Amino acid sequence: MPTSSIETGPERSLRRRLTRRGLALAARKMLGPVVLVIGLLVVFTVSGWVVPPYLFLLALALPLIGIALVAGRKDRLTWTAYILGFVAFAYLRAVADGTPIPVAYDYVIVADRWLGGGVVPTVAMQARFYELGNPSVWDYYTLLTHFTYFFVPHLFAFALWTHNRGLFRRYVVSALATYYVGLVACVLLPTAPPWLAGQTGALAHVFRIAEDVYAGASVEAYDYAYAVAGTNAVAAMPSLHQAIAALIALATMRIHPVAAALGWAYAITMGVALVYTGEHYVVDLLAGVLLAWGVWRVVNRPARGAQSCEESSGTSGAGRRGSVTARTR
Repeated sequence: MPTSSIETGPERSLRRRLTRRGLALAARKMLGPVVLVIGLLVVFTVSGWVVPPYLFLLALALPLIGIALVAGRKDRLTWTAYILGFVAFAYLRAVADGTPIPVAYDYVIVADRWLGGGVVPTVAMQARFYELGNPSVWDYYTLLTHFTYFFVPHLFAFALWTHNRGLFRRYVVSALATYYVGLVACVLLPTAPPWLAGQTGALAHVFRIAEDVYAGASVEAYDYAYAVAGTNAVAAMPSLHQAIAALIALATMRIHPVAAALGWAYAITMGVALVYTGEHYVVDLLAGVLLAWGVWRVVNRPARGAQSCEESSGTSGAGRRGSVTARTR
């Protein structure tokens, strides 16, 4: 029987939970929370009140909570840690800009000007491609790429969970470590992004394209989305957008060469979008990639050791079985 066709106990358990019966059971467990959230949304909408951002975030988290209910005990703990860890990070990041530490502007401008051969890359790219008040297809494409940061990491976690549980767990640990190391960095060294440097006069000829395009369509919708996202205006260093995209790329290298190519294409596209839209400097991206690489190496070091032990034990076991077979002959 081919090795690839052998299904382990955990895999059979996961498959049973993903059957129609298992999903129906999870749906029944989720019925109460779903009805509660939908009811609250209806009440706020009918009353004309603004839906609180935390309620909107809870509605977005319901699919992940449902997945956690379907998962086995070990994966349920992993999903719970992932969900709670990310929610706590989003809250802490939103309030982390209230420290008395002065916001840094100059060092990233100097570094990027050196990397750009005398010109800050954001300034050069916007001067070449951006026209204020007249957004192009390229503008919308880069903004869409930027927006994918809010859902692609979670979809990728789900894809890993359904296909490679060991890699899924290492990705979750790596993602949470990346988020919190980055959070500590931006608390200790609050750094202004290019768009804020442009608005304060520290860097001329830079626009925040997201604000110009989205607020141009609806200022209220833009302000509400900003509140829901829980963003921090001075958390440019390191770029966690780039770090998580690089982390996804690193994880895809454990899957297949085609997946790795797509993962790195996504990471590079994310970097270009972040620099062009004025959200990050190039040096922010480099710090983000370095952070992701360092975390990934640390998290996967025990996995590589365990894998080597398994391979060696498997080899020695095969040798012992061969010896026993030879003796019985």
